[in-house]
Amino acid sequence: MRFHFNLQARLIFIVLCSCVGVFSLKTNAIAFGRGDRGQLANGKTTYANPEPTPITNEIIVSNITAVAGGDELCSFFVSNGTVFYAGQVGLNFSLVPAPLIMGNYTPFIIAVAGGGSVHALLLSIENQVLSFCITEEHASCTPAIVFGRISSNYFLPAPLTDASGRLFDDTIDIIKISAGEYHSLLLSADGDVYSFGVNKFGQLGTGDGQDAQFPKRLFIQQTIISVSAGATHSVLLSQNGTVYTFGNNEQGQLGGMLCNY
Repeated sequence: MRFHFNLQARLIFIVLCSCVGVFSLKTNAIAFGRGDRGQLANGKTTYANPEPTPITNEIIVSNITAVAGGDELCSFFVSNGTVFYAGQVGLNFSLVPAPLIMGNYTPFIIAVAGGGSVHALLLSIENQVLSFCITEEHASCTPAIVFGRISSNYFLPAPLTDASGRLFDDTIDIIKISAGEYHSLLLSADGDVYSFGVNKFGQLGTGDGQDAQFPKRLFIQQTIISVSAGATHSVLLSQNGTVYTFGNNEQGQLGGMLCNY
C-alpha cells in the first residue's frame, strides 16, 4: 500500500523509525504514526496518527537541523545546537507529548541518531560523538558495550572513550553517526568507518563475531561516504557507488550485496 502526502511546502528532510515518521519543512515540522507515549511531539498521546500533524514547540519548528526517533518510545530534535526530546526518555520516564529541552551543549550539537529503544548518539560541531541511555525501562538489561564509553551514569550524554578512558575521537573527525538497536556506526571525514556495540549477527562488520565496547575501525578498501545502522544489520555506501551490507539477514535485509557475515 502506498500513500501520497500533498504538503504544499518544500521538504528539507524526512526521518523514519520503527513507528514514527517526521517531515521537516522549510517553516515547520510535522509527524505521524504511533503517538501513545507523546513521541510525535504534537501535544497528544493518541496511539494511531495517520494524518501528519505539526510539532507544537514554536521555538524549534522553523530551525530544525536534525531529527531522530528512538524506536516507539521517543523522538529527538536539534535546533540551533540545542537538543529537544518528546516521548519517554531517561530516569523520569514520564510522558512528554511536546518537545522539551534535553540539554544545552557546548559545542553545539549538529546531529542526533537513535534507531532503537536503548541508546542514542549526538554529534557536535567539533566532530565529537556523545552517547546516552534513552530509558530506565531498558537500562537494567542493557550491557555497557552499547554506549561506547566508560561511565557510572549512562543517562547523561558523554563523549565516547577507549578502554583507558581517553576520548575516542581526539584525532578523528567524525562527520556522520547512526544508531541501531544495540550497535552504532561512525563515519570519519577520511571515509573510515568505526563500529561498536553488540555483534551477535555480525552487524559490527569486524568479521570476528565479538562484541565491542569501544569503537573499532573497519578495514574496507573503499572510501565510505554514508553509513546506516538497522536494528541488527548495517549498510555502507562507498564513493564509487558500491553498497556493503552485513549483519542479520533473516528477512533478506542484506539484499545479497558484497558483504554478509
